[in-house]
Amino acid sequence: MIIDEAQDLAPLQWRMVKEVLVPNSKEIYYAGDDDQAIYTWMGVKLEDFLKASDKKTILNKSYRVPSAVHEFSQNLIKKVSTRQLKEWQPTKKDGTITWHRDILDVDLTSGEWLILARTNYITNKVCTRLKEEGYLYWREGTGWSISPNVLNGIEVWLKLCKNQNLSIAELKNFVKLLNPDIITKSGRKRFSHLDPEQTYSLEDIIESCSLSVTHETPWQKVLKVSEQETAYIMSVRRRGERILTGTPRIRISTIHKAKGGEADNVALLLDSTKACVESLDQDSEIRTFYVGATRAKKTLHLIERRILLTNKDREYFLKEAEKLINGQRAKEYGPAKKNHQRIADIWTILLDKKLNDRITPEEVVACMIGVKVARLAEDISKDDSWTDVIGYAALGGEIINDKT
Repeated sequence: MIIDEAQDLAPLQWRMVKEVLVPNSKEIYYAGDDDQAIYTWMGVKLEDFLKASDKKTILNKSYRVPSAVHEFSQNLIKKVSTRQLKEWQPTKKDGTITWHRDILDVDLTSGEWLILARTNYITNKVCTRLKEEGYLYWREGTGWSISPNVLNGIEVWLKLCKNQNLSIAELKNFVKLLNPDIITKSGRKRFSHLDPEQTYSLEDIIESCSLSVTHETPWQKVLKVSEQETAYIMSVRRRGERILTGTPRIRISTIHKAKGGEADNVALLLDSTKACVESLDQDSEIRTFYVGATRAKKTLHLIERRILLTNKDREYFLKEAEKLINGQRAKEYGPAKKNHQRIADIWTILLDKKLNDRITPEEVVACMIGVKVARLAEDISKDDSWTDVIGYAALGGEIINDKT
């Protein structure tokens, strides 16, 4: 018996192996890689795998990873504190690694792509960005970026326009999607009475159900599709993407869902979330990104850590800024307008003789002290403002001392 991905077995599963499988098997082989143990958050204990057997054979040849990706991944995984030391060789291909500031800096217009992110939160943002740009993609767990019903409806309509006869089973969902403007309620009822043993052409359906269409009617008018989804589909088609292809060219996934997968080109987002970083040990995070990097067969594109801004994010940050200004800071320093007027009055006094000349560094320091004094006028007990005044004063003294 071979137990694959053994490094991901939880304690209860190991107990089943030891108590049920081992006594009833002639031989058992545990296949796994501790460097890809990325389910410790589910209670997996890596030592269970490392101590499962005294006999170990290391497979030292990769049939996927090119040299450049191999070098990067090895430098990464060596940072893990507890692991089975091992050496393995890459393929004979060189491969490439490229760094980018943003996922949209990557040329996704051609080729096979696997876009990986640490969490669903980040993959959500990637999907939003790609949809805004008119990319067609498949997301692991949810499927195509276009509704399957809409895709099926378009496919059926194109077949009918090509004079293909279809069965009632093929037409059933299509009729449900028809725009109310081209079919009446009585027409839908007549469709339900058509012979399920027969196949039907577009002319048959037009006659039987009184459809107000021709072979030239575009699918946008035939199907009941939202304006937003219609605009997205048209954007996808302008990119030259084939919306009815069976094989996704761009796949988006969390690293965990993509484990065991591969692609010619991999884009790996290095962003994580605060919850992940705080709740997991550093070794787990390193292993996760190691798994992501080693999905690449040809090129690996690394997206630097940054916030992926969408319209929703901008609204969020604006609200947060509003709460900050009119919330806690307003309580500590007074209303923003009142406080800034106070600062302006102080700066006017400080800069009255210099308004027509260049501002000096020491005058900048004096102005910053003025900001803190204005805040102390609202609450003289603020320790951090007094500390800032002392710090700025010391800096100002150093600047003046350097000039003398």
